[in-house]
Amino acid sequence: HLSKHSSTQVAAGAQHSMALTSHGDVYTWGSSWVGQLGHGFQEDEPYPRRVDTLIGQRVVAIFAGFESSAAITDEGHVWMWGSNSLNQLGLGPKTRRDFFLPVVNKYLKGQFPVSLALGKSHGAAISSHGQVMMWGSGGQAGLGFGYEEQRSADTPVPIKSMSTLSCRQAVCGDSFTLLLTGQGQVYSWGWGAGGRLGLGDEFDYWEPQLIAALPA
Repeated sequence: HLSKHSSTQVAAGAQHSMALTSHGDVYTWGSSWVGQLGHGFQEDEPYPRRVDTLIGQRVVAIFAGFESSAAITDEGHVWMWGSNSLNQLGLGPKTRRDFFLPVVNKYLKGQFPVSLALGKSHGAAISSHGQVMMWGSGGQAGLGFGYEEQRSADTPVPIKSMSTLSCRQAVCGDSFTLLLTGQGQVYSWGWGAGGRLGLGDEFDYWEPQLIAALPA
């Protein structure tokens, strides 16, 4: 039980929760409709339950998306599970299905991500070199590759326009993304309804835009 361990991090998706213990174990609970708990079955779990597939892995960070989950180990491996109907796990071609058990994202091997984000239909990672990579479905405004470029990706793809910046953190919402650089600048792109991009309008933006209204 989770009560026997001290927790160091928590994460929550739309209907599921996660906790990471000081021993590097991952516990999940809540809805398991599309496998987001990683226990191998569809039944909901009202109490924290350890993700057995990750036993023996020293997990150092956990992340929850809308209906998906991820964990990074001390060796830099990224384990992912849950909904992948729109390639939001970035596991490669012909993998558009739900994953009820954690699997390693082989396309992120060697990248040693320092930040990971899972949105409703897309994901992002920041490599140890500060490079931002995107995958999944960008919806009506893409993934930041540009209007003429691909609007979806089944594996992590770098954003070329951001290659000269050292990125620190990315967060993914519903068809939009925010990016924090090592210089403290914030960029946004994607679906702009409701002013969610912070750019002073409600337009959709296909490439990263600097939020100039934030203090430099």
